[in-house]
Amino acid sequence: MTESVRTLADADIANCTPVHVVWEITLACDLKCQHCGSRAGRRRPKELTTAECLAVIAGLAELGTREVNLIGGEAYLRSDWLELIAAIRGHGMACFIQSGGRNFTQARLDAAIAAGLMGLGVSIDGVRATHDRIRGVAGSHDAALGALRRARAGGIVTSVNTQIGALSWRELPAIMDAILAVGVRSWQLQLTVAMGNAVDNDELLLQPHQLAEVMPLLADLHARAAARGLDLQAGNNVGFFGPYEQLWRGPDRGRHHWIGCRAGQNVIALEADGSVKGCPSLPTARYTGGNVRDAAPATSGPTPPRSTSSAGATSTTCGATAGAATTPRPAWPAAPGPPTPCSAAPATTRIVITA
Repeated sequence: MTESVRTLADADIANCTPVHVVWEITLACDLKCQHCGSRAGRRRPKELTTAECLAVIAGLAELGTREVNLIGGEAYLRSDWLELIAAIRGHGMACFIQSGGRNFTQARLDAAIAAGLMGLGVSIDGVRATHDRIRGVAGSHDAALGALRRARAGGIVTSVNTQIGALSWRELPAIMDAILAVGVRSWQLQLTVAMGNAVDNDELLLQPHQLAEVMPLLADLHARAAARGLDLQAGNNVGFFGPYEQLWRGPDRGRHHWIGCRAGQNVIALEADGSVKGCPSLPTARYTGGNVRDAAPATSGPTPPRSTSSAGATSTTCGATAGAATTPRPAWPAAPGPPTPCSAAPATTRIVITA
C-alpha cells in the first residue's frame, strides 16, 4: 500500500507541521441534515474572498501542509471551488472533497477532476429511507451513491463516512453492502454527537446502553469488511482502550495504541470566514484559535509549551524533545481566553494573507 501523505515524520511532530488541513470553504448547503454539527445551510457572514483563499493556500504550502480536504456546507456551492482545487494542486498538495453528494453531477465531477481533484468522500447515513430522513431531502441517498459510482468510474479515490445513530446503527451491514456495490474501499464510522442540529433531534443519539451492542457489531463488521477488501476505520469518538482497541488502532494501523489527538498540532481546521481551529468537530465559540485575516507577518519557529512528566523529564505537548532545533516559519496567533486541550501548535504558527 502506498504511504499516505498524512504519515508523520519525526520532523512533523517536532515542528507541529500542519500536515493535514480540513477546510470548510463555505457553509452553504443543499441538504437539511438533522445531525449537522455546524447547522449548515446559509453562507457564513464575510466568507473569505477568492484572493484571500489563494493567499491561505500559499501559506499552507509554506507551512508544509501536504493534504487539504475541502468541506462545507457543500464545497461545490462556492463559485470559485474549481480555482481553489487547482491552486491547492498547483502548490503540490493533495486535494480531496467531502460531500453530501446531492448535486455532485457528472459535469461538476469532470470539472473537478480536470482541476486536479484526487478523491471524493460522500456521507451515507443509512438505507434509503433512513438516510433521506436524516439528510432532510428525498432522493439524497440515491444521489450520494450515484456520485460515488461516477467518481469511481472517473478514476479518483472514493470513500464513505457514516454517522452511527439510534436510527441507523442496525443498518450498518446493509450500508456496507451498498457502498461495496459502488466500488468504495474506505469507510469511516463515527458516533453522532449532541452538537448543532443534533441537539434539537435527540432521537438520533445513541444511548449509553446501546454501545454494548454497537461495539461488537463494529468489530464483526471490521472482520467482514477486511475479507471483502473494505478498510473500516473507527472515528476518534469511537471509545478508546476497550476490548476492540487493537482493531481500531492496532499494529495493522501503523501504531500499537492511541498516542493522542494531533488536532492543532499536525491537523488544523479552517472555517469559511477564516477562523482557525484544531479540529472541525470542535465548537467554534470555545475552540477558535484566531483568524487568518488577523494574522501579522512572523518568522519565529514553533515553540510548543513544555510540560514536566511524573519522572521529572521535560517534554513538549507536540511530541518534540526539549530544545529540538526547528526550521523558522510563520506562526499562528495565540488563542484568546482559557487554554484548550490542543493548544500547543496554534500559539506559534500563522498563515499570513497579504494584499
